[in-house]
Amino acid sequence: MSRRMRIAAGAGVTLAVAGLLTLGGALGAQGDDPAPLRDTLGVLAQAQVAGDRLPAAVPLALHGQGGLVAATARSVGSADGIRYWTALDLRGQVCVVAVSAGGGYTASSCVPATVFAAGGVALRVDDAVHGTGWQAVLVPDGSLPASTKLGGWRSASANLVVAGPDVVAPLTLTVPGSGTVELTAIPAG
Repeated sequence: MSRRMRIAAGAGVTLAVAGLLTLGGALGAQGDDPAPLRDTLGVLAQAQVAGDRLPAAVPLALHGQGGLVAATARSVGSADGIRYWTALDLRGQVCVVAVSAGGGYTASSCVPATVFAAGGVALRVDDAVHGTGWQAVLVPDGSLPASTKLGGWRSASANLVVAGPDVVAPLTLTVPGSGTVELTAIPAG
């Protein structure tokens, strides 16, 4: 199955994609079983360590639907002076959270767990320090190409790819259970 997703701009934050169903509940909130999500994003199954905690500069209540659940935060990498985490919001959506060096800028993008499982969650960072058009995509386990040919995108970790504003090449992922997904970058401007 082949699918094309476009990363769409919105108020300095970009969010990817198509809608499917939701896996509610942030690690058990609202009584839902988070096991399928942990299978898709294994970092959530790991114990939270000090480096996984979101900085105090991140206003949890302002991100996601109903706020982020601090206990679900896990560090997923850094690049170009921006650190990235994943966390679940109170509705069980998968979020990618960006915090600039010094914590002066925070941004997030969230999608339902099944949407994440089908192709990830994208974020565009537009701030005064880094400029416009920095992009990051948090991807499901096993989705990144084995090769280093990412069309200008760079792997920041096993679950995170990033690109600067000059990258317009699509990112092609092979998502287990979903097939090939092509994410198209938004040009800066």
